[in-house]
Amino acid sequence: MKRLCTALVLLPVVAFAAGLIDRNDQTMNGSWTFNKSVTVQGTTTLNGAVTVAGVMTYTGAPVFSANVEIDDGAGDSPTLKLIDADNKYLVLQKLDAGGGNITNNEGAINLLPSGDTDDYIAITTASNVPSIGTVGACALDLAPQDALNLKVSGDSDDYVTVTTVSNVPSIGTAGACNLDLAPAASLNILTSGDTDDYFTFTTTSNVPSFGTAGACDLDLAPAAALNIKASGDVDDYLTVSTASDVPAIGTAGGCALSVVPAGALNIMPSGDVDDYITVSTAGDVPSIGTAGACNLTIAPDGGTTNVTGALAASGAVTGNGGLGLGVVSQVVAFGDFTNNEDATAYIDLTSQIPAGSIVLGWECVVATGFTGTTTCTVQVGIAGALDKFSAVTDLSIFAAGTVGSTVKAGNVYEAAAATVRVTATEDSDWDDVTAGSMTVNVWYIATP
Repeated sequence: MKRLCTALVLLPVVAFAAGLIDRNDQTMNGSWTFNKSVTVQGTTTLNGAVTVAGVMTYTGAPVFSANVEIDDGAGDSPTLKLIDADNKYLVLQKLDAGGGNITNNEGAINLLPSGDTDDYIAITTASNVPSIGTVGACALDLAPQDALNLKVSGDSDDYVTVTTVSNVPSIGTAGACNLDLAPAASLNILTSGDTDDYFTFTTTSNVPSFGTAGACDLDLAPAAALNIKASGDVDDYLTVSTASDVPAIGTAGGCALSVVPAGALNIMPSGDVDDYITVSTAGDVPSIGTAGACNLTIAPDGGTTNVTGALAASGAVTGNGGLGLGVVSQVVAFGDFTNNEDATAYIDLTSQIPAGSIVLGWECVVATGFTGTTTCTVQVGIAGALDKFSAVTDLSIFAAGTVGSTVKAGNVYEAAAATVRVTATEDSDWDDVTAGSMTVNVWYIATP
């Protein structure tokens, strides 16, 4: 039976022209229609449908045992407004355009599922930036049954996808798009649960680099070749590969491979970090040598080593049968000499002539003349026999140029290793010498 508000005389209510105020506890059974605004201040139990044409305000504790529908029949729905003691409110409203609003004009909107009042989801907006976070010492799980798609900037065609296939999570994209990772500082990749040793991407002075943090190596382990394509050239590039357990560095395309260190290029094979090959350039002259107390062996497999142009070797160059041409070579300046406190001075060269060598002769390539009063001459030998390797002992080094001499007769074989001594003589006093630089080369044949 449907009752109109004029029939409410049976209930303890008071009617006003502006509406109806019920200050008593009531139980309302059946369907009720109120054509004016209603304020309920008591505890009211509603067991049927209630239709209110105006604003319905509850200041008591209504109990609804049936569905509650708020509908004015036009545009957006009416609002359900929950008001606190400070007149701050939480509003629920269905929009006619399709969406719905939950508005809290004071603080976060908190979602407390599973009855947990300590750990829950909080939705907030700060400085016009909405955020979803948590309250309490808890994580936030996003667990879709399929992919997790992140569609930003209003682009529904190109977006980030997070998926798991065969227990392997992956981050990728949908659509014809790239994926940019653009942190304000470095990009760190921490795998295997190791927070001390990890991969880092950084950019300094517009130069990107990748490296590691912690005392760790960096392994690049592709299943096939590692290709490094620089300068946007996809046809000519560096390749690193391993075939039959032998690693190799090469190129793809019709290109050369340049290795351009700022200092020397050191090649340390066999794990030996003390004795190794050095490639360097001094005075626009490239040279190949060794570091450490070691020889340099060039051993083609059954072929021939050809040298086009001059070969300058510091040490022995050994050929078939063990015989080889060698040279002790060193650049010396006037300040390197030891003054004998007379007209002479000397310097002992760093490298020795190996034991069992046959000395051939020497040359001095003078870059800057040893200027003194009027003359300066040179001879080459050893301590105690200053002219041992000099058939001529008064060759001038006063001006730039090249001078040299063969050895003295009978002094061509050195049974023991010999230290070469170079002696220079000024016309009266070595202190008069103010300049001078030259390269000394002493040639010998090494025997097996």
